[in-house]
Formats: sequence, C-alpha cells, structure tokens
Amino acid sequence: MAIVTVLVVACVTFFLMNAIPGNPWLSEKTPTQATIDALNAKYGLDQPLIVQLGKYLGNLLHGDFGTSIKMQKNRAVLDIIKDMFPVSAKIGVFALLWAIAVGLPLGCLAAYKLSLIHISEPTRRTPISYAVFCLKKKKKKTNETKKRSKKEKR
Repeated sequence: MAIVTVLVVACVTFFLMNAIPGNPWLSEKTPTQATIDALNAKYGLDQPLIVQLGKYLGNLLHGDFGTSIKMQKNRAVLDIIKDMFPVSAKIGVFALLWAIAVGLPLGCLAAYKLSLIHISEPTRRTPISYAVFCLKKKKKKTNETKKRSKKEKR
C-alpha cells in the first residue's frame, strides 16, 4: 500500500508542477527563446507529459532524482539530500525528544488531575485550536467579570 501511495503522490506532484504557468528557465535575466528551446530539449521538457511522467517515474525507481538547476547548480539532487539529511534527522530527533519530555509528563498530569487539563491543551492542539481555546477562556473570564460587576452594583 505504501508503494501505491508514493506512486500517487509522485504523479500528483508531477502534474501539479506542470500545471503551474511559466517554466524553470525564467528568472531575473530571461534567456532567449533559442536558449529556452535548447534547455527544454536537454531536459526532455519538449516531450509530451505522458513521456515526461514515464521518464520521471523510471528515474525515481532507479534512485535518480536528477540534477539541481536552482539550488546548487549541476549537483545531483540525491547528493544534496544526503548532505542535508543529518541536519534534518537531528532536528527530528530533537523534536521527538522534546515531545516526549514535555508531552508525556503533561499528559500524565492531565490524566491524573482532570481539572488541570488546560495545562496540556496548548501542546496537543494545533495553533488554530489553541486560538479557539484561548478565546473560550477569555469569554469565560468576561462572563465572570460581568457577574462580579452585577454583584458589586447590588
């Protein structure tokens, strides 16, 4: 099932990238049409989409991600990924350790004392949910303030 998912994601991203207007050769200095045609022929961008997709998927199956034309010119994309992977892995491990170190104790505390569930709320909800949570808290405070002011007037 994972192979099918990867295949579908590769096809969807391929077609989405081809649906974007323009081409990869446009920048501050627009090359001549002859240069654009030569680059399209070199990279196979002048062929039909189905042929491009077949070559793209075939190269992916062989582990050939092509060469970078924007980030690090004329360098294999797989080499760039290999160089950058340790940094990404360190960040991922740090995030996992942080989630365990903070989330596990807060989750246990929230389970132990149900009245303290608001402590773990920011760590388990998305920022949008967190914003709604804060608004609910603020609304409760304003209602309590209104009740107090009514009592004081009496």
